[in-house]
Amino acid sequence: MLANNSIYTYLYIFSLLAVVIEVMGVSCRLRIFFTSLIMFLIFGMISLRWEVGTDWDTYFDLYNIVDINSSLFDIYHFDLGYVLLNIFSKYIYNDYSFYLIVNTVLSSCLIFFILLKYGNYPAIGLFIFLTNYIPIHFIGSNRRSIAISCILLLYIFSFYNKKIIYRLSIYLFAFFQHKTVIVVAPILLLNRLFNRLNLNIWFVFCAIFVSIGFGYFGFHGLLMSAISSLSHINPNFSILTTISDYSEGIYLDQTPDAIDPFFQSFLSICKRMIMLSIFFYGVKKNRDLLSIYLLKIYIFGVILYCLFIGAPLLQVLSIYFLIVEILIISRVWSYFSKNEKIFIFPYIAINGTLSYNSSLSIYPELFFPYKSILF
Repeated sequence: MLANNSIYTYLYIFSLLAVVIEVMGVSCRLRIFFTSLIMFLIFGMISLRWEVGTDWDTYFDLYNIVDINSSLFDIYHFDLGYVLLNIFSKYIYNDYSFYLIVNTVLSSCLIFFILLKYGNYPAIGLFIFLTNYIPIHFIGSNRRSIAISCILLLYIFSFYNKKIIYRLSIYLFAFFQHKTVIVVAPILLLNRLFNRLNLNIWFVFCAIFVSIGFGYFGFHGLLMSAISSLSHINPNFSILTTISDYSEGIYLDQTPDAIDPFFQSFLSICKRMIMLSIFFYGVKKNRDLLSIYLLKIYIFGVILYCLFIGAPLLQVLSIYFLIVEILIISRVWSYFSKNEKIFIFPYIAINGTLSYNSSLSIYPELFFPYKSILF
């Protein structure tokens, strides 16, 4: 699938080459050049696309409908913050491509900023970001991409105990873009307790295996039945209604028939377990407190993913926790020796290649051929 369109292939090759340069310890200037080039290409690919990506028609139609004089609540099927962002962008310059640039700045460019400021080796984080997250979550999915980026920044602010007004503002901005970020509220509310939790690798893996058992025997079905019942009691509570819709199959037609959710979950869990082992090894070599804090969030995401085995659309909620892996790997990568990097690199490269190709292959009609306002 990668060979079918040059822009995806070139971006992948440049990104992989940047990781090779980091592994081989080539000059800092060359690393900076390739990292900057990849960020520029990703920004251009996402912001200058046309009729490419998930939910293109839905978001494009919304942009054409919204008007500064119309009632915000008439567009009930979109989150209020996202509608306001469309209106604000349209008021400044009435062009959908301009809006996509604004959207990309708030999503992908925020990720770039985080990796550059808090990551030691941003190229490895960019590679995982490109191969695991960009096709499904950032080429399209305009609301969720902004929410994901804001939540990642919010974790960092929570770790450094920034003023509550900053943290609350970021969370509310993310929430009004996509209300599914409600799933991260428990961690934020219990941040101090969560920060004090001790990491024990055996306990963590046992907890994951237990959650796999719950997921396999239908935990998500019981949970969704309870939420569905609550949504019927109070149908005006939009968060419950949205989550209930997932359990009642309204969105099932968005899942390709060719995908076996159990097999897909099994492969993803195996990948997460290997990444967990790499992360544990890294933080053991250097007691990096931010990496340890993010690792706890990642573990929570893995457990959540396992609990929703067989419900791929609900597993998407774990993205708000799993996204921290791009920052963890960019930090712990500096703690590995050159030989350790050479040993780990093949797994990173192979897994990234398979994930990238799989993401682009699930909905090929949404990504191929790539079209841009430039060509």
